[in-house]
Amino acid sequence: MQGDKTQHLFTRRSLILGAMGVGLLGVVVSRLGYLQLLKRGYYALLSDDNRISLRFIPPKRGKIKDRWGSVLAYDIKSFRAVVNLEILELNKISLPSYLEKLAPLLSLTEQDIKNILKEKRRGLKFIPLLLKDNISWRDVARIELGLLDMPGVMVEEGTRRFYPFKEVFSHLIGYVGIPSEDELKNNDGGLNGNLKTGKSGLEKIFDASLRGEPGVRKIEVNARGRAIRDLSQENPKEGEDLISTFDLDLQQRLMEELSLYPSATGVLMDVRTGDILALGSQPSYDPNLFSENISQENWKALQRDPFTPLINKAVGGLYAPGSTFKMCVALAALEQGVIDEHTPSYCRGHMMLGNHKFHCWKKEAHGRVALREAFQRSCDIYFWEVGKRVGIEAIALMAKRLGLGSLPSLGLKGEKKGVIPTKDWKLGRFGEPWYMGDTFNAAIGQGYVLSTPLELAVMTARLASGGKLVLPRLSLTDGLPCFEPLGIQEKHINLILDGMIRACNEPGGTAYRHRILEPGFLMGGKTGTSQVKRISLSERATGIRKTHELDWKLRNHSFFVGFAPINDPRYAMSVLIEHGGDGLNSVPIVQRLLLAAQKRDFA
Repeated sequence: MQGDKTQHLFTRRSLILGAMGVGLLGVVVSRLGYLQLLKRGYYALLSDDNRISLRFIPPKRGKIKDRWGSVLAYDIKSFRAVVNLEILELNKISLPSYLEKLAPLLSLTEQDIKNILKEKRRGLKFIPLLLKDNISWRDVARIELGLLDMPGVMVEEGTRRFYPFKEVFSHLIGYVGIPSEDELKNNDGGLNGNLKTGKSGLEKIFDASLRGEPGVRKIEVNARGRAIRDLSQENPKEGEDLISTFDLDLQQRLMEELSLYPSATGVLMDVRTGDILALGSQPSYDPNLFSENISQENWKALQRDPFTPLINKAVGGLYAPGSTFKMCVALAALEQGVIDEHTPSYCRGHMMLGNHKFHCWKKEAHGRVALREAFQRSCDIYFWEVGKRVGIEAIALMAKRLGLGSLPSLGLKGEKKGVIPTKDWKLGRFGEPWYMGDTFNAAIGQGYVLSTPLELAVMTARLASGGKLVLPRLSLTDGLPCFEPLGIQEKHINLILDGMIRACNEPGGTAYRHRILEPGFLMGGKTGTSQVKRISLSERATGIRKTHELDWKLRNHSFFVGFAPINDPRYAMSVLIEHGGDGLNSVPIVQRLLLAAQKRDFA
């Protein structure tokens, strides 16, 4: 009786549980059917979005070479950590909080995190976001082996720009970096936030051809962002190599010479082609610092350096050219017919203008001089008298014809144009009329006149070429140029060149002490002293202090321009030593570089 009752209860419970099970199964089957049939397309698409990832393949950037084929900049293999934003979204991970977690693992600074978040706002979700470039092998192993809990974080193979000669070419070649917002907005479609672009120098000027075109690798990944298999790949297109005008040996020699001074610069050009063979600015910097992700400490050190290593003084430094400007004055007067080679002047050591006394640099006076002697000895009195005769307008016109204040841009960072003043310029700038004293100052390259060392090198090249419109260039890709004549009489150009030759090779010449002694390699040139501090009346009365007695910043700048060889000029050069004192001090650098350039031709 009791057994029948128990059996009856068990049967009823089984029926109830069975009915509930069937009902639940029906619900599950019904839901599965709904998902399978009605939502099939939606989840198929979601599945594809989750498992397909696009990985950026950076192109190999073109090499930069010197004129003989020596490689000055090239790519080396590196690795970078990136994060797949779609994986973060799938896993409901907040990027800011995730970066805080990753910071100690990838050595990310606060500034790094700010930059990443900024990059994320301007980037595309399907392109992995760069976390850190040039990561170590240790970081590569930790990420790839999954030793850290970093969903979505991947390693990509990339490249790092390498500059084997470091500081030697920094102001010419420049460096690469992450593109700015403006660069991304204005690009031609081949640029994204993960592709580095030229920031200065040749890297920037020729960026479009050097950069190449990126490729894309389409892969299947799991929900953690780990690669499962490759789906397809579009290979990148390598950038084009660039052959520069530079000569490695001459550039190294120039930088060695300039490094002896706190601040100096120089430019060496080929008169026939306009090729810039060497251009240096001291101090310099190592561009590898930028390709390796420069630290805030190093960046601030470069910015705070009082000798301004980030400024290319050859194109961005404006200086009074001093007596190197006298070629413009004399040539203007010759062309205007107000003097000839025999027109005399008598130097008494000073010259009166109203009640103001203008002093020649040589207190003992030069005596009677004409054009050639005036250049040889750099007599200020002669050029004041010539300037008074020809006037500032004719001087300014000639200066611009010779390249001062009028050169087209090369595209180098920080380029400036010189200042060649006129009556209208002063009136517009200061609201004041032009005085004869202004002409006197301009006639010896002082006062308002300013120029860059590159402009002075071009001026010298145009004179040495016999009066052609020589233009500087940085690349050999365009073939040999053909320069138009400036329309200056050849006999007048020859008189100027003869004066420069005498300044270097005749006793009493301002550069005679450092002349080239070897026959067949002689140079012509002109010294210049760019006055920094005005000499007071009391100093003239008691004696002018020697350069070494002055504070460095109160010393005059030393200029020299030269060309060689004298019979058939091929090279022109300018050198400036900031606060280097007398113009004679910069002559040895030009002498050694011009001699080296000529001897290289015979090697």
